[in-house]
Amino acid sequence: MPEAVVAKSGTSSMAQRKERVFLAHMAHQADRYEDMFRVLAALVKTGDVELSPSERNLFGTAIKMNTSPLRAAWRIVLSKVRAERVLRQTKHETAPSDDHASPSVQYLDQLETLLLERCSQTISLITQSILPITQTSHGRIFFQKMRADLTRYILEVSKPDDPSRTSLIDRAAADYHAAYRLAQSSMKPCDPSRLGLALNYTVFLFEIVGDVDRACKLNREAFQTGMEQLDSLHGREYDNATSTLQVLLQNLNLWLADTEDN
Repeated sequence: MPEAVVAKSGTSSMAQRKERVFLAHMAHQADRYEDMFRVLAALVKTGDVELSPSERNLFGTAIKMNTSPLRAAWRIVLSKVRAERVLRQTKHETAPSDDHASPSVQYLDQLETLLLERCSQTISLITQSILPITQTSHGRIFFQKMRADLTRYILEVSKPDDPSRTSLIDRAAADYHAAYRLAQSSMKPCDPSRLGLALNYTVFLFEIVGDVDRACKLNREAFQTGMEQLDSLHGREYDNATSTLQVLLQNLNLWLADTEDN
């Protein structure tokens, strides 16, 4: 890890915490997202105080910027691998005896391995260091949702015959369910965080679990109840809630259309 983003030893715990938060902001501004994650990981491993909302959001940004580009790259390479296979079939070519000998497949495997490592590392961090000291409802919702999202990312790239797939689905479902129940009792239906949780939960139900009816039902409920109190929000909260509601509606229409086609 570069020396520029290492917190000094020998300082008080509060001073060291402030320094690590400062370094995380600096790494963010410098687009050094791996450094940003390492600094924040060190903060939560050594801290015994729940992350503040601003620290929580900073941690969320670090995770997003360390996983989203990998997920996007994986999808692009996967499409190339599938296109190569279709092309071979079109030309009636025999597939290589070892499909993993293909450079594209090898690169896809590398991306999968890296994504799995980052997701698993963060899940362990949340489970062992963050959730045990997180008492606020907003904090628990945030990190249970994040753990469920990261498990979903693992499921997206896992093979259908992976023996751990069933347990991963159960773990993600339990986290989404627990977070959503807590959100229902502690957040307004139009709260952007609650709507974002509903959005990701429904995507999980539709794409991973394959429970179309439940995904559409939860989506519709979240959209309708969120719309009812939308006028109580202002500024950025209103904008964030509105954009999430639009995605919920788009997904619902798309899923219903797919159901009718099938």
